[in-house]
Amino acid sequence: MVNAQPSHHRPDASSEEFVASETQPVRLLVVDDEEDVGALFRGRFRKELQRGEYDLSFTTDPIQALKMVDARPNLEVLITDLNMPRMNGIELLAEVSKLHRPLKTIVLTAYNDLENVRAAMMRGAFDFQVKPLDVVDLRATIAKAVSIVRQLQAGEEARQRAVELTEQKQRVEDIFGRYVGPVVKAQLLARPEGHLGSERRTLTVLMADIRGFSVLSEVLAPEQVVQVLNGFLERATEVMFRRHGTINEILGDGLLVFFGAPITDDHAPQNAVAAALELQLAMNDLNASHRGQGLPELALGVGVHSGEAVIGTIGSKRRQKYTAIGRTVNLVARIESHTVGGQVLVSDWTYDEIKDIADTLGSFQLHAKGFTDPITVYDIRGLAGEYDLQLPSADRTLNVLAVPRAIRLAIIKDKIIGDQHPAEVIAGGEEALRVRTEAAVSPFDDLMLDVAGRQAFVKVIECDSQEGVCDLFAVYTSVPAEVRTALAGMNGTAAIGPG
Repeated sequence: MVNAQPSHHRPDASSEEFVASETQPVRLLVVDDEEDVGALFRGRFRKELQRGEYDLSFTTDPIQALKMVDARPNLEVLITDLNMPRMNGIELLAEVSKLHRPLKTIVLTAYNDLENVRAAMMRGAFDFQVKPLDVVDLRATIAKAVSIVRQLQAGEEARQRAVELTEQKQRVEDIFGRYVGPVVKAQLLARPEGHLGSERRTLTVLMADIRGFSVLSEVLAPEQVVQVLNGFLERATEVMFRRHGTINEILGDGLLVFFGAPITDDHAPQNAVAAALELQLAMNDLNASHRGQGLPELALGVGVHSGEAVIGTIGSKRRQKYTAIGRTVNLVARIESHTVGGQVLVSDWTYDEIKDIADTLGSFQLHAKGFTDPITVYDIRGLAGEYDLQLPSADRTLNVLAVPRAIRLAIIKDKIIGDQHPAEVIAGGEEALRVRTEAAVSPFDDLMLDVAGRQAFVKVIECDSQEGVCDLFAVYTSVPAEVRTALAGMNGTAAIGPG
């Protein structure tokens, strides 16, 4: 029977007012295997029934209740007992949920049956009432349930907005892919045409590449390749977005990032170089994680250049892409190709914008394919001022080997390993080594070294050729720990620098 009972809720006056103010009756279905429960509900809620505020149905059969729910799509509240023959309240909840109706379910239970209450709530029950029922609390709970249901039923405007947001999201993904910062998304969504127009603009472009990864990926298991790349890209994306960069391309094991486009940025050169330094610092944390997981350490080279380019959306109706076209993009690729692991090289155009706060190891000239005049680049180690970034010093001290170590080397061109040539290591260290060979090697060549069957990868920095013999200084781009140790020359008699 329905007696007074302390409430497990505080009655909500606004919810009660909701029921009284609605002209449309609340459509209720009560399910309880005790026949007198229906009469008790009609007695306790007779005023609501007389005023036409409640449309109350009752059944003692949960299977019949399921058929009634199916036949009445406008039903708003289902009140069900938990303990019933043929089908209990939890089973009824599960079946009702399959109908995908917006109605809310309130379960009735005994005071000591809280375990079943928990199970019912986990299966989607809106609320519960402990027998004997508190009518005031039940009335407030019904009002809350009906309020939510009617908001869902009347939510056409919200549904239309959801459709628009889905279409906007799709436009963003079609143009920029998944790696776009929130600022860029906001500007794109403000354009109803769904694309950005073409224009000539000065921007700063960053290109980053994992040194030697293409060759390294051939010896790693596919799962390891994906794990390593995802770890790198996760950190890179975070850094670029923080510095207002737009990731235009993920180039396998590298990135092409715009600063100052499509969003204008008066500090694009500074933000790009800061992002480059932060990415190099993030590689230290990534490599520490790799050492703990038995994965190879990675070395990253980053190039940065500022200049004019034509930017905009190109492609067909079915496939479009936001990109930059011109010598600026070509040149940053050439600059990046001359970097070694842990290095940030910037063009003199970019350096002019950061020189007051830049810490550099100096500059040198390189001859870039497709460019007639030599290009001056600067080796950036830090940014002062608000950026306060500094790369750790690279230890390129070499120890002379007491006995040169015989190895074989191959030149890598366009990511293809060439023929192997005999060579010998005459000095080694933690980050670099000096090699003597009769092979025709040039500065900035990428080499694969075969050390007793183990592979290491280096980039040539200096090469002194005399009488057919090349004495070269190279920096590791990827090296197993045991190879580094074997070639470090710790038993040597003298330490020398790279020069």
